[in-house]
Amino acid sequence: MAASLRNFFITFILALLVFGGLAFSYYGDLEALLPTPVNDTSSEEGSGDSDTSTPSSIVIPGPDDGGDGLGAINGLIVTKSLKGEIFGAKFLRINSDNRRVITCDLSLNASLLNKVGAPVPLSDYLRLYPIGQATQSIRALTGHAADFYLVVTPETVATMVENLEDVRLPLRQMIRFPNPIYSDYTFEDGELLPQDYYIEIEAGTDILSGDTFSVITGSYAEAYEKQYGPSATGGTVGTVQGQAPDDILQEVYTYLLKQLSGGNKDLLKTDAARLARALSGGETNLTPTYLANHAELLYKYGESNYRMVPVAYSWNSTLNDIRKADQ
Repeated sequence: MAASLRNFFITFILALLVFGGLAFSYYGDLEALLPTPVNDTSSEEGSGDSDTSTPSSIVIPGPDDGGDGLGAINGLIVTKSLKGEIFGAKFLRINSDNRRVITCDLSLNASLLNKVGAPVPLSDYLRLYPIGQATQSIRALTGHAADFYLVVTPETVATMVENLEDVRLPLRQMIRFPNPIYSDYTFEDGELLPQDYYIEIEAGTDILSGDTFSVITGSYAEAYEKQYGPSATGGTVGTVQGQAPDDILQEVYTYLLKQLSGGNKDLLKTDAARLARALSGGETNLTPTYLANHAELLYKYGESNYRMVPVAYSWNSTLNDIRKADQ
């Protein structure tokens, strides 16, 4: 028994010396074969926005006092044209810990994977799929899901104007188009046109007053489409003059959205119900309850002590740039 135990210890020590020496000699080669951890921030419905970029040059100092301590909130704001096509999609991250508001205008050509794994351009994804699904899927593009969403449509404008104060947006260029009441009337050669044959809206007219906006997005848009649209039906060239209705619509969206975090911020911050009414024309989860619970953080957007950090979309660097901007 003693001899067997002695032989065991001798064999163990010899093996330890031999294999320990080999491990020490080849440790570097063995370490190289080990897998390295990967941080997967992509969505289950992932995108082609793989993070293969070189480190971003974004360098932003953090606040000296540790921020406001309210955490962070992310949003997705989508705007639509008169025909329901996607104008744009903006990602917004408000981080109170470092007092930064990070914004990124997402490329409408970026692809998200649908439920069957097929790539779908963001413009089609936002048009075809529920917005609630898109709020989760954009994690693949931004690294964050959206906590709130707002889809701004022409129907949103009326409710926003009704619930905001001191809003005025002048028309940049006069518009003129034939009065629809004469659309079925044929004038004889040499017959004088009636004085009300053309409807004109002068440059400088407040787009948001009276029925100006409804005329622009209604009868003027129809006349513009007939003369300049892809399926134009003809008509005398030059009878319709002015900006494209969708261009005017985009100016209106930009102006009104700025009012939410600008001139009307103090008014709406203390009245969640009013803000909810202002946004009710669009598709949104910004209910009075949600707004009441998150108003303080949401309205950090636009405050002077918060630094605005716009991040440009790029297929291979957006995720990395947003992370660096948010450090």
